[in-house]
Amino acid sequence: MCCQDCSSTESSACEVWALSRGNAESILAALVLGTLLCMEGRHLTWAAILYGLSVHMKIYPVTYALPMALSLRTPETRAAEDKRGWRRFIGFIGSFLNAELFLFASVAGGVFCILTALFYYMYGWEFLHETYLYHLTRRDIRHNFSPYFYMLYLTADSRWSQWLGLAAFLPQLILLLAASWAFHSDLAFSCFLHTAVFVSFNKVCTSQYFLWYLCLLPLVIPHLSLSLKQGVGLLLLWFAGQGIWLGPAYFLEFEGYNAFLLIWLAGLLFLVVNCFILIQIIAHYKPTQTPQRPKVE
Repeated sequence: MCCQDCSSTESSACEVWALSRGNAESILAALVLGTLLCMEGRHLTWAAILYGLSVHMKIYPVTYALPMALSLRTPETRAAEDKRGWRRFIGFIGSFLNAELFLFASVAGGVFCILTALFYYMYGWEFLHETYLYHLTRRDIRHNFSPYFYMLYLTADSRWSQWLGLAAFLPQLILLLAASWAFHSDLAFSCFLHTAVFVSFNKVCTSQYFLWYLCLLPLVIPHLSLSLKQGVGLLLLWFAGQGIWLGPAYFLEFEGYNAFLLIWLAGLLFLVVNCFILIQIIAHYKPTQTPQRPKVE
């Protein structure tokens, strides 16, 4: 919602901005899937343009930067890592110095910076704060699926609240780094894991966020060795986790009961369910054989 101090023109602009950024998940999904499709076909210029647009639309695709960078290392630069000691470290750093990665980073960064400059010119500091900087200090104490919401709710007036909010990024960071290193050779699967981890361990987690990784699930399902019974069982378990959370959430939202503790416990259970499902997906995933790298376009 817009602030009450906005003029009618500014209010209309804020409403359009909020609607376009908050309810355009289909557009964002198309941008992310288009980026992965172009990366697979080695159309790096188009992939970079779509990636820059996707990060502008929502900030979470920025977490794909590391697995994308790792996947763009050439076989020649990767071979430098076979050395030992400090030469291995230098070889690892040097593996990122190649024309493909430079092309992708410069185009994606250029698209993102141009759009950011344009909207900063149009809306000023409010755009930068509400779109990007706000997420660093965001402490949403309203009930949601996040395992952190109750902690942030109880410490809302504490001087440590901001630091606790920043500390909540640490589990995300560790898991995202691990997923990048372990699965970057299969970019689509790595991005799926990135998104699922980011959503499950985020400070704010709503049903809308589930669309971010569900749109990538069709790229993963063909490579799973799960039986139909196992797949349906995991799906029902996922829905059951949400249903258990929705029970106390209903009594808080519509009946006015103090069900914060039950909501938090249900959120922790849902986190365990999500982690179990991800472990099962990783254990039953059969990666695609890496074909010969086509020419970059």
